[in-house]
Amino acid sequence: MALRIYSPVFEDLFEDFDKMFAGQNQETVRKFVTDIYETENSGVIKMEVPGFSKEELSIKLDNNILTVSGERKQETSENTKYYLREIDYGKFARSFEIPEYLDSEKIKAKFENGVLKIEIEKRKEEEKKDISITIE
Repeated sequence: MALRIYSPVFEDLFEDFDKMFAGQNQETVRKFVTDIYETENSGVIKMEVPGFSKEELSIKLDNNILTVSGERKQETSENTKYYLREIDYGKFARSFEIPEYLDSEKIKAKFENGVLKIEIEKRKEEEKKDISITIE
């Protein structure tokens, strides 16, 4: 049984848990623990990325798919002998489909204390216009 996630803003974005993580390694998902929520004016993706620097992270948007990726390179030395090794190294990524009512042209990202916050403005509703149609 799939866990369903419901949110007024993101109900179309994440229909169910399985789809949300489709094609993503669960270890990768665990690395980028995420909250998704909305404010009055925007949709927000808040992601913990501990141990990464701003330079090691990348945010890309392609066909309404927002991907956050990063790479932590392993420090090695021939003279180093490890007794315990728990820090993960390598490439990590997480992708999200951005709903149409968010403006993919208006994205802001802030990185502070190991937390990446991405805000995507909601599109402004166009004024509704009455159209007069004459039937012949």
